[in-house]
Amino acid sequence: MNQKSLLDSVRPIFTALFEAFATGKRPTSLPPAPTNVHSTLTLGLDDFGAFVKAVKLGLLASEEGIWFSQYAAIEHARTCLTLHGFFDFVAHLCRDSRRCKLLAAYLESIGVSEASLVAPSATAPTTLMAFQPEDNLLHCLSRLKPSSAVSSNVAPWKCMYSLYCDFAVLWDDDAASAPVTAAPSTQPTTYREVVAPTSHATAQDGDALHQALRLLAVLYKQYGNDANAEMWVNTRLSRKLRLQLHDVLSITSGSYPSWCDELTRQFKFLFPLELRSMLFRTTAFGCSRSLHWLRDHLEPSTESDEVLSISPLPKERAKVERSDILKSADAVMKVHGKRKAILDIVFVGERGYGSGVTAAFYSAAAQALQSNAPLALWVRGDEDTSDDLIRHPNGLFPLPTVAARGRSELLDRFRLIGRLAGKALLDDRLLPLPLAPHFLQLVLHEPIAMHDLPTIFLEPGRILYSLYKAAQALQTHAPGSVTIEGTPVADWLEAVDLSFVDPCTQTELVANGAVLSVTTANLSAYVDHVLDIWLGRGIAGQVQAFRDGLNDVVATEKLRLLHAHEIQAALCGTVDVEWTEASLRQTIKLAHGYTATSAPIEYFIQTLVSMTTSQRRAFLLYATGCPNLPPGGVGLETLKPPFEVVRRVISDDEDVDRALPFARTCTNTLHLPAYSSKAILSTQLEYAVLNSKGVIDRD
Repeated sequence: MNQKSLLDSVRPIFTALFEAFATGKRPTSLPPAPTNVHSTLTLGLDDFGAFVKAVKLGLLASEEGIWFSQYAAIEHARTCLTLHGFFDFVAHLCRDSRRCKLLAAYLESIGVSEASLVAPSATAPTTLMAFQPEDNLLHCLSRLKPSSAVSSNVAPWKCMYSLYCDFAVLWDDDAASAPVTAAPSTQPTTYREVVAPTSHATAQDGDALHQALRLLAVLYKQYGNDANAEMWVNTRLSRKLRLQLHDVLSITSGSYPSWCDELTRQFKFLFPLELRSMLFRTTAFGCSRSLHWLRDHLEPSTESDEVLSISPLPKERAKVERSDILKSADAVMKVHGKRKAILDIVFVGERGYGSGVTAAFYSAAAQALQSNAPLALWVRGDEDTSDDLIRHPNGLFPLPTVAARGRSELLDRFRLIGRLAGKALLDDRLLPLPLAPHFLQLVLHEPIAMHDLPTIFLEPGRILYSLYKAAQALQTHAPGSVTIEGTPVADWLEAVDLSFVDPCTQTELVANGAVLSVTTANLSAYVDHVLDIWLGRGIAGQVQAFRDGLNDVVATEKLRLLHAHEIQAALCGTVDVEWTEASLRQTIKLAHGYTATSAPIEYFIQTLVSMTTSQRRAFLLYATGCPNLPPGGVGLETLKPPFEVVRRVISDDEDVDRALPFARTCTNTLHLPAYSSKAILSTQLEYAVLNSKGVIDRD
């Protein structure tokens, strides 16, 4: 160990001690600092032993001799210690915590202050790293530890830390002017950690890995789809991620390796949906939610494992007016959106409460938000004239708008949708608003392909996509060789008489655009202007408002662990409700008077099978509080708690066939009378479903 191992500030202290022991003195107080140490002054074995005994190291005579010879000067045939050797010996003592404490105690006994043994503080002011209130200590430590000193693979609870903490409170009024932003992590955010490179790994190895992953990403983008998703999964990486997710302490504390997020975000196809969903659920919502999710979903490794005992999640109850659901929802989300407690909703004037009523709240809010009245929110689709609901076959996409009038209300509405979506994800509920996956792509900062225009905008999108392809072809081909729908592009443009007016908003794309015809010369400019409104500035505000509302609850970076269509399924559920007689028999739980062979159960299953999709969604809303089913599974398999049918007890003086069924949405339980025929059951069930809309009276 070289001289630099000792601080410059403590060398004079040990120089004075060296001189004292070398001259036969046994100081009881700190000797005066020497003005000059003679180059021939050395420390013999006896004087070295005296110093060791003074420090009370407790070494045997043989051990003293070994240490002495180890640090003795070679030029003196290892018979004495020079000042440099003495410095090396002291530095070696400081590497052992017990011996370092003994040395510090000795120095304190002769009058050396503790402050003189500590490195002088830097002149630069202390810089504090900001953290969010919900961050736990281990997560903070994992970000604070310097990557150059401690490997990022070392768990934070295996190290000793000295921390300086300060606290600041920012009220809502001050947040805009002085936000607390977390400093970037000191850990390397790279996927290379997962490879665990050997000691002879080189930079070229990492570059090769990076290139291989990028190549796989390009190939997946070109050839990957839902049908062949399994063949892209890397089993070794998936196994490593699964093991990491079973490390409850590191996951719940947020101190898990950074590659888990980075690699999964950038190369989703390498990991199955099950693992990515698990990573999202256990890391996106804080320590408490993570602990509860792991307790409910991870099976004990052995029979002797103790059950994880943790306090229940807090609940907060809010009342809403069903008659003005969106105004009430906005007020509730502004107060409860950012809170981590479970949101429990009750409707004013109704007796029902619990999870089923809360599910009905999300359903009612979603239905109100699916309308373009009074605010035009969505691109129109195949609408029914009987109501104002937008029924787009491929999901709801923001209607482009450039008008300043009503823009503030429009953005507030999308911010509300984002908060509802975030809170639904946090509480593991469904928001049955059929958002388009393409909209969620934009929320995640992912681009939309041009060939998706017909999917989003239907017929106008199909026409614009044809114009886009024609404009691309005109850059390399003569106008006469480019066609649209089999017609030369010039003739087609002349026939349809397009002008520089946006087809969706009917606003002029340029000054005097209404009188400027689209020709082969300006076709490319026309397409660019329309795309700028449809996928750019015309919807940028709505997308950002939704993103802001979502970020109040969950970071969009965490959502990037999933594909847009996977987020849509987890958030909105399955719109196309499908079940079969076999799946219903497997998933419906029977109790309290009913068995699989009971005649009313046979009638009930046959009635469910014969329902149309709209009737099935209406029944689910009546029985569970939500018209959609959670993703995955068959039939009613994914409902939690499981869907149950019990016999409704009717008094002897009542006619069973005149009684109505009733549902408890909190437990997904249907109380079904023992009807005498399928026709009567179908009639009474339909009547109950239709007349239960908009009210929950059973508690």
